[in-house]
Amino acid sequence: MAKKDKQAGKAKKGDKPKKGKKGDAPKKGKKGKKSGAPEGELERGRAVLLIPADAPAPAPPTPLPAELTAQPEQGKRKKDKPKKDAKGKTKKEKRKRKKPEKLVTAQKTKAESTSKSDEVLNVSAAPKPVGAYPHARRVGELLFLSGVGPRQPGTDAIPGGPIEDPTGLKRPYDAAAQTRATIENVKTILEGCGSKLEDVVDVTAFLVDMKRDFAAYNAVYKEYFEGIQATRTTLQIGALPTPIAVELKVIARPS
Repeated sequence: MAKKDKQAGKAKKGDKPKKGKKGDAPKKGKKGKKSGAPEGELERGRAVLLIPADAPAPAPPTPLPAELTAQPEQGKRKKDKPKKDAKGKTKKEKRKRKKPEKLVTAQKTKAESTSKSDEVLNVSAAPKPVGAYPHARRVGELLFLSGVGPRQPGTDAIPGGPIEDPTGLKRPYDAAAQTRATIENVKTILEGCGSKLEDVVDVTAFLVDMKRDFAAYNAVYKEYFEGIQATRTTLQIGALPTPIAVELKVIARPS
């Protein structure tokens, strides 16, 4: 009896809790609670969320607006409205490019070609042209005269005499008189077109005999054009349409 009491006393003083078998896990209670775990401790995978026992219940979720929860009709898909930038334009509107305007070049009709900017002019007081051409033509800011000779209006007489007879035989003539009559005809046409000799900017002169007639022609030309200072070109040619020695072609500015 005494031995048994001693063994029992030893067991009470140095008793150690018995170890369970290796791998034994702590017993779980209901709903995943560990035995011995503090109240309010829940297991979520590896993370552990501690909720105090006296924490208030979470507020219920705010219900969504009806337009967001409404189900689209079957067979119809609700399209999202396109997003607009700060200027109020959508991406689609930005991509749109203005179509280039078609350039249309209007063709002038015969009636339009005789407008103020392009006008065919004939002067009754001047000698008639010997071909299908007008006395002058106004184009923009310039007035172009056809070639003008010394023939007199109405009679076609040639001051200073023709350079040859109807058979082609050479005759004596006065180059100075022909030059003067030619310049006077130029003045008549310019004035009939609303211009004047002082508005001439360029002269082209044609002589049938430069060596014989240049000095006489040049002296008379100086009388009329010295103060005007138009540009000039003098050419020798084999013949003119009528039996004359001098012809002038003039460009002027309309007054």
